[in-house]
Amino acid sequence: MGNNRAGAKETNCLVKIRSHYPFMKKAEQKVADFILNNDKVAVSLPITEVARRSGVSVATVSRFYQNLSFDSYQHFRIRLAQDLVSPIAEIYEDIEKGDSSHDIIQKVFRKNIESLRDTQKILDTKSLLKAARAISKAKAVHLFGIGGSAVIARDARIQFLHLGISTSCYDDVYLQLLSALSLKKGEVAIGISHSGETKSTVDFLALAKRAKATTVCITNYANSPITKVADICLLTAFRESKVQAAAISSRIAQLSIVDVLYILVAMQKSGEIIPQVRKIDEQVERYLRYSQKR
Repeated sequence: MGNNRAGAKETNCLVKIRSHYPFMKKAEQKVADFILNNDKVAVSLPITEVARRSGVSVATVSRFYQNLSFDSYQHFRIRLAQDLVSPIAEIYEDIEKGDSSHDIIQKVFRKNIESLRDTQKILDTKSLLKAARAISKAKAVHLFGIGGSAVIARDARIQFLHLGISTSCYDDVYLQLLSALSLKKGEVAIGISHSGETKSTVDFLALAKRAKATTVCITNYANSPITKVADICLLTAFRESKVQAAAISSRIAQLSIVDVLYILVAMQKSGEIIPQVRKIDEQVERYLRYSQKR
């Protein structure tokens, strides 16, 4: 897998902890739990005190921040402090049974905005450009996703087809398997999985990698299984809550990544695809929309 994680310097510290959390060792999760639940207190504590309050050793705390790509505990504390005073930081309240319609509307929109802001912070520009270059040069693009991720895959297929790129996307797992088995060098496989643990998506991306195709994943978790079989990883940043809104807010971030890829690919292929895109737009106007002269 390519080393294309966003650097700690650009990454929101709390977002990064949440992204890595499901794949931390239990001892490191204790450190994460303490910091996430006591961030304003933790930022002022020495490493020995964080270890004591987390119920772990100092060595575990060291492994914790090193696995988050921080080179020292002091560097970690500085980033945490900077994030806590950020003027755009918002606390998202879970939707409760007694919430009014107004409360629900506010919370859903706030969660979506939060998801986009956090994703923007951790997205690696080099990885996006690398993915866009691979797609623009690909002989074919194959998209894999199940459930809510399949919706994102279908949207990506429409966008890439609009640019004249041969693209496949199937809802049926059997057809996805056939698609994965047909991949070859010079093609691109994109696996979309919020958890990064969807077995078929991970397995099909692994098949693509073995076939020497370029593999790309869009996921929320930096150390999830899908990242192990992806050459290029594009991460979203969704903060899990009691209400399992991942299918909503994380999807907004995934769609935004697809939109960015579409624009980047279009810019790289601008000379050859602009006439084609104009022709497609003209046909869409002709066949799918009513004429203004009625």
